[in-house]
Amino acid sequence: MAGAKPQQRSILHLVLTTILIVALCLSQLPRPVPDDIIVQPQRTVKGFICGHPGCGQVFMSAHSCKQHQKQHELRSRLGIATPLTDQYLLSVFPKDIPWKRHPFKKIEGNAAPYVCPIEGCNKTYPNPEQVKRHMLMGHSKGEVKMFIDKHNKKAAMSVEFYGNFRLVPPFAPPKGVPTLLCPHHAPCNVKCPICLDVIAAKGPVPPIKFYQSAKAVITDPTKNRVAIKFDVSESERGPLIYPRSGHKNLKYTQLKALCVDTLGHNFAAVCTMYTYNDMKNMGFMDWAKFGADAIDRDNELFQESEVSWLRLEDLKGACYALCCERDEYKKRKLMGDLPLDAKFCRYVFDRVTMKPAGKRKDPKDEGETKEDKMMRKMGQW
Repeated sequence: MAGAKPQQRSILHLVLTTILIVALCLSQLPRPVPDDIIVQPQRTVKGFICGHPGCGQVFMSAHSCKQHQKQHELRSRLGIATPLTDQYLLSVFPKDIPWKRHPFKKIEGNAAPYVCPIEGCNKTYPNPEQVKRHMLMGHSKGEVKMFIDKHNKKAAMSVEFYGNFRLVPPFAPPKGVPTLLCPHHAPCNVKCPICLDVIAAKGPVPPIKFYQSAKAVITDPTKNRVAIKFDVSESERGPLIYPRSGHKNLKYTQLKALCVDTLGHNFAAVCTMYTYNDMKNMGFMDWAKFGADAIDRDNELFQESEVSWLRLEDLKGACYALCCERDEYKKRKLMGDLPLDAKFCRYVFDRVTMKPAGKRKDPKDEGETKEDKMMRKMGQW
């Protein structure tokens, strides 16, 4: 080509340019998976070639080639494959090769929906793993720490705990609060099958910090953001929730525990209460075992024995459910000591067997565990 005449060189250049334009027009849609690695065992060094059309980079190992191929994912590609070209031939190619320029170096916007969350960075990636890798490799520790602190501050603003906490383990959980714990590991180990079951459950992941009271900014049924304080020691006041699927009305509950787990998730342990109509719709018929006293169908509630874990941010408000007899409830209501929506609850039932489980006990009269007594004596609970 060096000895060719200028006219021949211009014609040859025009032909090559036409071929490149045709290859450019035959571009295909981005592929979410990398191309096959071309292995050439006859090479003494760098026998692994990237099979992406128009690339041809060579590497010492297949692993290095796979890591390199990630940069081709979800980018435009040539319709004419050039798998045998390698970096030795690329050195004599023209420097303005179309596939080395825009748009082949740009990721398609609709194919990479994950955006880097660092403020001021608008880079997009096809999956969360690549976003994580970009944050670790493409940003400084200060930028990442600033983002984490800002995110944790927003999460912490919605829930605020008060007082000292009880760490479980090594201490036992509060009485009547079922907590899944691995007998071999305090922080969960992802290689332990028991720990994997604990993580897969819907409750908190140990180690867990149990508190006596907390203030949460929640969204009430009218879609307003309100701050409400909850206290485990308040026997008459509990949270309002939307219970299991199929129930559209808010339910009264008794608060059993407040905690934050090792993942930073805030939980509340509650026992749901049901009205007379709810019990009837669930198929409960054995009313005689609740006692000789008549059932107040309008104001009496029935508490299930099962304890459920809920995210503290999912609570919908506060309610009053007294642990007293019917006559005492009517007396206090006539005296004006109770809110208008206050109810009372005397009995507990098993929701699985739909059978009575005895009288409801006031949380103040349930007694304390040895750990509770010890921590109260030390002034830490």
